Order: sequence, then structure tokens, then C-alpha cells
Amino acid sequence: MDWKMSGYPEMIKIDWDALKYKPADAEAGLAEGEGEGPVDMTSQEIMMSNEVEEYSDELRREQDDELRGSMGKTSIAFFDIESMGPVSKLLVLLIVLAAFGAVAKFFHGELWEKELPLQD
Repeated sequence: MDWKMSGYPEMIKIDWDALKYKPADAEAGLAEGEGEGPVDMTSQEIMMSNEVEEYSDELRREQDDELRGSMGKTSIAFFDIESMGPVSKLLVLLIVLAAFGAVAKFFHGELWEKELPLQD
């Protein structure tokens, strides 16, 4: 698209009121947007709807399987330790121990290594 050309807003201008659902019988008491009969879809729309439902069901099943599989397992920062290899487990263990060591060293330095000022 050439951004210098004029007339693009007129090409994409949409009359939203014309797209709203209007019931055949306005006195039927239906709320705006509600209909009484079934929705008519073409064969292509039906196929797409079925495909979307299949993908949705498949994704839901995969998510449920992952949730069931991860129940009761130890995980650190969203990593399942039980599914890691030995080298990865050792690396995670070293990182966790280093973090605990750094915290312990910080508190040891703050609490015990400071000299109290002499009072006269």
C-alpha cells in the first residue's frame, strides 16, 4: 500500500449499525443480538468450525495430560527435575547450592563479622 495515497479511510469505512442483528419481529421481546432459529452456515464454515473444535479439544487434552503428568513432581522455576538428564541435574544442584551459599555468606557477613564500636 502506498501510504501517500488518499482515500484509504473511505475504503475501510464500516457501517457498524448496518451489521447489527435486527430481528424479523421487533415486538417479539428478543434482546439485541439474540436470535430464535439455528445459524445457517455454508459447508466451508461447518468444516472450519469442526476443525477449530478438534484443535481446541486436542489442546485441552494435551494440557490435561501435562497437568496430570506433573502432579507430585519436584520442579524448580518451571523445570521438571525428574525429566532432566544427570548433567542438567548436577548443574541445577550446583546453582541452587551456590545461591544458598551466597545468601548464607551475606547474612554471616552482616550479622557476625561486623565489629561493635568501642564505648568509653
